[in-house]
Amino acid sequence: MLEIIFLGTSASIPTRNRSLPATLLIHEGKHWMHFHGLGSQELKTFVYDLPDLPVCPIVGYDRVVTHGDLHGRNILIYDNKAWLVDFYHTGPGHIFRDFVKLESYIKFYLMETGNLEVLSFFEDALNAPNPSPEDTAFAARGDPDDLIKAYRVILKLRDWARTKAMPPSWSAIRDEYYAVLFYQTLAYLKYDIKEVRKKHVLISANKIYNLLT
Repeated sequence: MLEIIFLGTSASIPTRNRSLPATLLIHEGKHWMHFHGLGSQELKTFVYDLPDLPVCPIVGYDRVVTHGDLHGRNILIYDNKAWLVDFYHTGPGHIFRDFVKLESYIKFYLMETGNLEVLSFFEDALNAPNPSPEDTAFAARGDPDDLIKAYRVILKLRDWARTKAMPPSWSAIRDEYYAVLFYQTLAYLKYDIKEVRKKHVLISANKIYNLLT
C-alpha cells in the first residue's frame, strides 16, 4: 500500500520512464529540460533516476491507519456534511499520506491555471519558510480566485498535518512532509493528465527537491 506515496521501487520506475516521454517527447532521453516561460531555469526530469532524500524520519511511516486514497472524488458532500468513501486502500501508512495525496490532487487536478510562470510563483509561495494565507501576491499574475483558494486550502491541510503529528510548528515537520510530498508529486507523471499539468508536476518536484538537498 505504501507504494502510493513511496515510489522508490524498481517496479515503479519503468512506469515513469514510459509516462514522461509519452507526454513530453521533446525531452525524451534527457535528464534536464527547460520549459518555455521559465527563462533559463533548468529542471530535472526525475525519470531516469529517483534520488534518495536526506531526511531523517520524525514520525514512523507505519504509525497510523490512513484512508490511503484521499482525493476529491472520494469525498462525498451530502446534507451539508462531508463523508469519506472508498476505503479499498485503507491501512497502515505514513501519518502524512492522506494530506499529501489531497494536496497533490488539488494542485494537479483541480487548479485551472495553465500559466507555468504563475504556477512557479504559486509553488514558491507554498514553499516559503513560514507561508501565510494572506501572502497572495502571486495571484496578481493569474486567476486570483483559483490560486488563492487552492493556496489557502493547502496551507490549512498542512496545518492539520502538523496538528496530527503533534509538533508545535510547521518548521518542525516541514522537511518530512516535503519528502513524502515529493514522491507523491512524482506519482502524477504516470497519470493521464494534461501536458501542462505534468509540467507543473515537474516544476513542483524540482522546487521541493531543491529545498531538501
